[in-house]
Amino acid sequence: MRQQLHILLPFLFLMSLSLSAQDSVQTKQLFVRVFDTKKTKIAKGKLQYIDKDSIVVLRYEKRTAIPVNRIGIIKTKRSVGHNVGIGFLAGGTIGFIYGLAQGSEGGILDSAGENGLAFGTLGILAGPIVGGLTGLVKRPKSFRINHKPEELLKFKKSISEKYQY
Repeated sequence: MRQQLHILLPFLFLMSLSLSAQDSVQTKQLFVRVFDTKKTKIAKGKLQYIDKDSIVVLRYEKRTAIPVNRIGIIKTKRSVGHNVGIGFLAGGTIGFIYGLAQGSEGGILDSAGENGLAFGTLGILAGPIVGGLTGLVKRPKSFRINHKPEELLKFKKSISEKYQY
């Protein structure tokens, strides 16, 4: 029990730091994926600016301006595959750490390494399922622009209440 407490305390400390960091005012930026009319992805990233002629997307500290005559569809939020991947990584990591924390005395197998491997495998199996379910719940939206500036302005109006760009 004492060994588990030593492992748990650093995680609780790090969580308290992230919770106190949330006190500052942050603007929520919308993640968008931009496609042409052939449904080929042109760009993706956080929406920075919308004009009547173009949009600007930020990805890896690089701004990309996309003129309206190239935009077919704008999809908001990330794809379900992103949530599945995050669930895979988180489930495997948490399961592995939990198995190691069980050690040889409290776990289901003989050693801490075997417990880590077993619980990590269970986390790898369960994580994508949870990630897929959360991906279905988040409800991304698609906006058909079809090279029309007036449709881009409708998109701007529909997201302007919730997001700052």
